[in-house]
Amino acid sequence: MSTILDLEDARARGLKLPADDGVAQDILDETEAKLAAAIGPLTGDRTETFYVGISRTDGKLGIARPTDEVAVTDGASLVDVDHYRLVDAGYAIHRTYVSPQRYWTGPYVSVVYEPNDLLRVQSVLYDMAALAGEPMDDKNSERIGDYSYSRNVSGGPTRASIEATLISSLLPKRDPATTILAVSRRLLPSDAAQVINLPEIEVFP
Repeated sequence: MSTILDLEDARARGLKLPADDGVAQDILDETEAKLAAAIGPLTGDRTETFYVGISRTDGKLGIARPTDEVAVTDGASLVDVDHYRLVDAGYAIHRTYVSPQRYWTGPYVSVVYEPNDLLRVQSVLYDMAALAGEPMDDKNSERIGDYSYSRNVSGGPTRASIEATLISSLLPKRDPATTILAVSRRLLPSDAAQVINLPEIEVFP
């Protein structure tokens, strides 16, 4: 059962879903599952883990979703809230100037937070559900008497491309050279130019 989308609300919004409530609910469930596969759990607290190496590492910790409050543990120590701040519209965490140390010491840093973008996520979900209920044909067909043909529509948007645009609207714009990404998150196609985490090694006491 979907946790954000509501079938009654979806119908009130005018989404063209199947008349059968069971089939329509399946579409809503599948839509939430698809978005969760791309950006992670849609609701509730989550923990993201960053590998920062075994020496000191400077840089922002880039979290997957925006938030206005986090709890940060660097190595085995809980970091004082005055010693870090949220930047990049709540999508990243950086050490503050008053912090006694300006670097992440690791080797792992964990961040616990609850996203604050639920309304944006809900909007994208309803747009995706509406898209799922609309038939999309990537071909133009024409019939003249007994003769008919179909041809591909070149350059037109596909369902996949529209979904990708909707999902990308929820993703942050990163500074690749200064952002450390979580090793605990899903990798995206764009990560080839962004993942700057050091390779993980076995750490001995």
